[in-house]
Amino acid sequence: MTEGPWLGIETTGVIGGIALVRGEETLAEEFLPVMATHSEKLLPGIERLIRSTGIQGGEIAGIAVSAGPGSYTGLRIGMATALGLARGWGSGVAAVETLRILACTVPVGSPVMPCIRARKGEVFAAVYAGGTPDSAVLVAPGVYTIEALGRLTSRIGGITAAGGAAVVPDLPGVVGILEGTEVPGPATAAILGSMKFFLHGFDRYPVPVYLRGFNQRAVSHVP
Repeated sequence: MTEGPWLGIETTGVIGGIALVRGEETLAEEFLPVMATHSEKLLPGIERLIRSTGIQGGEIAGIAVSAGPGSYTGLRIGMATALGLARGWGSGVAAVETLRILACTVPVGSPVMPCIRARKGEVFAAVYAGGTPDSAVLVAPGVYTIEALGRLTSRIGGITAAGGAAVVPDLPGVVGILEGTEVPGPATAAILGSMKFFLHGFDRYPVPVYLRGFNQRAVSHVP
C-alpha cells in the first residue's frame, strides 16, 4: 500500500461523503447530505477536508471513488471529480465497487449481503463470504427482485446484511443487519482503493458500475 494519503469519494446515494486516510488510519471524514447538490458541495468539501489536515493536493497518493451501483447522476459526478483532481494533482484513480465498500464497512467473518435500494421494489445486492476485501463472492453483484434474492439467501444462511433496515428486505437466511452501514463509507472506499492500487496499480480507464441499463427491470433466472 502506498504510504501517502488517499482521498475517498462517495456520491452514489442521497448522502455522499469524502475522507482522507493514510494506510488504515482515517485522518478526516465528512458526509455531504442531499444528492441533488453533490456537484455543488463536493469540490468545496474536498478543499475544506484537505485544508483541515494541512495536506496539499500534490501530496495525495491516490483517489478512490465509489464506482456504483447507485444514482446515475451521482456516479458521473464522483467519477468526473476524481479524474479531474487526479489529473491536476498528478495522481491516479482506483474505482471500488460500492457493494464491496458496504460489505467491508464493519468487517465480520461470516457471509455479508450489502444492499442498495434500486427502482420499483428491487435491490442492488451481492453476498460475500466475509467483510474483508478478499472475501469470496457467493452471490454475484446484480439487481434482484426480492423473490429472486430470497431464493439465493435461503441456500446460504447465516447472512448478515449491510445497508440499513430501511433498505434491506426481510429474507430467509438473513440473521441480522450491521449497524452503521446505511451509507457507504468514504474512508472505507479510500482504504480499499489504496489496497487495490498496491495489487494492481491505478485504473487506466475507471468506469461506473451500473449493473443495468437505464429503466431496465431485473430479470430473474434463479430457479
